[in-house]
Amino acid sequence: MAYQSVRRPVPDTRNGGSIMQMVDFFIGANSPDGFVSFFNQLTDPELRSFLLKGGPGTGKSTMIERAIESARCGGIVEQIHCSSDPDSLDGALFHEPGIAIADATSPHVLSPNYPGAVETEVNLFECFDSEPLVAQKEQIISLFSQKKSLSRRCQNFLHAANTLLNDSFYIALENTDLDKVHRCAMRLCAKELPQTGKQGKEHRRFLSAVTPKGVVTYIGTALELCDRIVVINDEYGCSSRLLLSLIRAHALEAGYEIFTCYCPLNPNDKIDHIFIPALGLGFMTSHRYNKLDAFEPYRVINYTRFTDTSALKLRKQRLSFNRKASAELIAETISTMGLAARLHSILEAVYAQAMDFHKVDEISKKLNATIADLSERA
Repeated sequence: MAYQSVRRPVPDTRNGGSIMQMVDFFIGANSPDGFVSFFNQLTDPELRSFLLKGGPGTGKSTMIERAIESARCGGIVEQIHCSSDPDSLDGALFHEPGIAIADATSPHVLSPNYPGAVETEVNLFECFDSEPLVAQKEQIISLFSQKKSLSRRCQNFLHAANTLLNDSFYIALENTDLDKVHRCAMRLCAKELPQTGKQGKEHRRFLSAVTPKGVVTYIGTALELCDRIVVINDEYGCSSRLLLSLIRAHALEAGYEIFTCYCPLNPNDKIDHIFIPALGLGFMTSHRYNKLDAFEPYRVINYTRFTDTSALKLRKQRLSFNRKASAELIAETISTMGLAARLHSILEAVYAQAMDFHKVDEISKKLNATIADLSERA
């Protein structure tokens, strides 16, 4: 079921020899509570943000790809993927010049908070010929309605799967020595995270998402940002949840800029991974949906050192049921997302017929020129 992107991005030297680090993330994901978005981080007042407005199939992803291809900057460059279609881009973030581009349409609508000063809207609606769209209004409304219904179905499946996985989590929690986990975290932090005297900064992301292609994880991002990765093997997410929560708090207090990657099934409070580029250090959780066997870890921490596995064996039947049933529900989510993706492809084709892509190309060229100018002045 799981599909992993293990591409290790090749450093780019287009900016006079400085290194461009290309990494891949999701910044929104399907979850038990519906679509969860961290897109507002792309309109941080410290950034210069360009918000793309338009319908499906209007060239937003292509514009983002071209902006990345034509960029002349070093530092970390994030390619933000769409969880409903990982081959499509929803955004890009150029860290060194502080520039962001975002698909600002549903389900991750963004509007300017500081128009012109921070955000600029890039309007693709002016490239529409609305007459053919009006002529197909009934079909368009029906397709959007069907997609919405399938999205609700996906949410229900994920909610049910997460209920079962949470049941297993609480069984593990009852049999885990949390003080021992705490002591392990403090030793790790003392050894690996010295104080910097700076102010910490956090980027909230998803490294994984449930998509029509399966559970996609961008392992290549971890390998690009980190030379050393501590792997936490934790099937139930109990020990890793506390460990990573403590590491996150300490890293921010110690003044590091970090990427905190949340679990798409528990996006509000369960951290799956943390990356600290300044140290080349990462902490990653390994479990059945995210097997970390594509690289040699710096260190491995097994949940079994904190959890009484003999007590878990007494609950073997219940844990096995939760595992198998949740896997079936996630598989059904993936299948349903595939149906929604096919409907979206039909919508894209409808809208593409109404687009003047020569106008889109001109807007794209102006955007790239603006980004190049801002990068040079940064």
